[in-house]
Amino acid sequence: MARLLFIFSTFALLAVVIIGLVWIFALSSTSPVGLAWYIFSFAAGLSMIVLPCTLPLAFVIVPMSMGKGYAKGLGTALMFGLGVAITLSMYGILAAILGKAVFSFSGGGGETIKGIFYSIAGIIAILFALGELGVIKFRLPSYGGAAPAIIQKHQGLLKPLLLGLFLGNIGVGCPHPATPIILGQIGIVGDVFYGWLLFFVHAIGRVIPLLALAMFGIMGVNATKALVAHKDSIARITAWGMVFVGAFLFTLGFFSHDWWVESGTHSLFEEITQEQRFTGILSERFQVQAPHHHGLEELEGKTGFFGAPLWLGNWVLVALWIIPMWGYWFYKRRKLQMPEGNVGGEDAARQSLKILRWQGAFIFALSLLLVLVFTHVIPHRFLEHKALETMAMEGGKAPQSEVIFTTDPKNPIPGAITELTFSIKDEKGNPLSGLEIEHERILHVQIISEDFQIFSHIHPEDRGPITQSMIERAEFSMGYIFPKSGRYLIAIGYLHEGHSVTKKFFIDIGERGTSFLIKDFSKIKWFPGINNAGYYVSFETEPKNVIAGQEISLGYGVRQLDGTPVIDMEPYLAAPLHLAIISADLSSYEHTHGEIHDPITGEGKHELNTQDRFGPDIEAHVVFPFPGLYQVFSEFQHQGNVVVVSFMVEVGVGEGELEAKSTVHGH
Repeated sequence: MARLLFIFSTFALLAVVIIGLVWIFALSSTSPVGLAWYIFSFAAGLSMIVLPCTLPLAFVIVPMSMGKGYAKGLGTALMFGLGVAITLSMYGILAAILGKAVFSFSGGGGETIKGIFYSIAGIIAILFALGELGVIKFRLPSYGGAAPAIIQKHQGLLKPLLLGLFLGNIGVGCPHPATPIILGQIGIVGDVFYGWLLFFVHAIGRVIPLLALAMFGIMGVNATKALVAHKDSIARITAWGMVFVGAFLFTLGFFSHDWWVESGTHSLFEEITQEQRFTGILSERFQVQAPHHHGLEELEGKTGFFGAPLWLGNWVLVALWIIPMWGYWFYKRRKLQMPEGNVGGEDAARQSLKILRWQGAFIFALSLLLVLVFTHVIPHRFLEHKALETMAMEGGKAPQSEVIFTTDPKNPIPGAITELTFSIKDEKGNPLSGLEIEHERILHVQIISEDFQIFSHIHPEDRGPITQSMIERAEFSMGYIFPKSGRYLIAIGYLHEGHSVTKKFFIDIGERGTSFLIKDFSKIKWFPGINNAGYYVSFETEPKNVIAGQEISLGYGVRQLDGTPVIDMEPYLAAPLHLAIISADLSSYEHTHGEIHDPITGEGKHELNTQDRFGPDIEAHVVFPFPGLYQVFSEFQHQGNVVVVSFMVEVGVGEGELEAKSTVHGH
């Protein structure tokens, strides 16, 4: 009976491994959001058994568990696996601490964190590959067969636990594409417990295949023999694959997603998959801006780390591909010229040199092809295509404008009135003409603290009427009291010749210090009112799992304290609802508006008259540009009082794309 139970458990564990591998490689098209991050992390851990820097653990756990009976053998394997998982989970804590440090001191936010992890992962991948090929003397931590004496002297289950703790570092730097994604997510959230738990789940995924092999070994089936037979082939294939993967990861991390766009390869993949075609159909159907659009204007002034120009990324990528190939060729030639390398006599040596020359010619031709395609053909194709798009749209495009933002005093302090002045200039530096009223105001200014605890929506009209002189000078001022120290996002919006324009600024008030987000995913909250006991507001997203690059419906339901639906809400600045949507790293901001459904036609209405009354439901349609955390601030009006509500949304990775760079959306 015990043997049957053990056999059933072994095959159940093997089924978990197979299902997890099928999911991560074939079925994981849904975005990792919320709890789904743990599934993604676990499945990614399962897939790492094929990597040569993780596989050596199988040659520790299997022999150690064999010949001890079912109970003791399984206990030995479990304790070893637990030790490995505990050690690996410490890297989740490290990623969370690093994430906090980057948020606190660099001001770079989530994109910087992901860039750091991608760059590190790319470097490790390339070094690993060159080490496996013998080009350089580099090895990731690997099991050498001996453990410290302090471990050897222990007996019982403590010994495998200590050995697992000692060997847990093996393979932590394995160049698996999922590793920087998981560590990047931990860094963005910045929560130590979350980081530990997410990577502990990932570590359990790594350990599960090892346990399955150990359980087969306990039953007398040593599955490691088959792995040994193909170990060299696996190592070579993985090494060359990691050269290309590592080069891409490093370049993407160092030069950012903006390089990935400008390189042209990104758009070429989109054309092959017809992504823009299908998203364009949906955008036209729902009358929203097409998501995931990349224009030349969005790339102006963008750089990688240390100000590196984006065009340089193409050359770095190709160089990181070509140099290892030539390094391996010279390594093989040097080895062939050594006396011990000429095994088999002169004829064999001449034949090997002939093959090597043909390999050199192939590498030379491949190098030229890679340089031509990735530094000239694909980038120029992208630039020419986007230039034609720009020319086609030029007739309907408003002239360029810029905003000069100043404060008085120059260094504002909390608790005192600060004069905010915005001077809007045309492309020649003259006051911008053609400004129009939008939603009853000539300028909308929204002020948000980096911890999302402060939100204000103000206008020049709050101080008094807009004069002709202000319009001619295109200069508008207003007073504001910053409640506390810290960094603030100042976002302004205005209408110019029928085009909505958004500009963003950042300002530090007093001592900036360290700021952390409070994660709150509540779907029903109470918000205070001025002349009553407040409101209960419900918040829903459709679909439930929010995906970057897809249109999402946000639904609001407003009720009074006793549960009575509020059906007499009034328009606020000619709209049912004003929304400000900001990403956690403050790189993405969007100001948009809600809608109500006409009771007669059923159509959505965005702009209302002063006599309109509605409620309790309001809807909004938005597109979150890239994955991460977002705060959604919303304003509605009831009985003359403007009520500010806020909800947090976690946005997952869009299908077919690991990340998407922030783009600033207009109204």
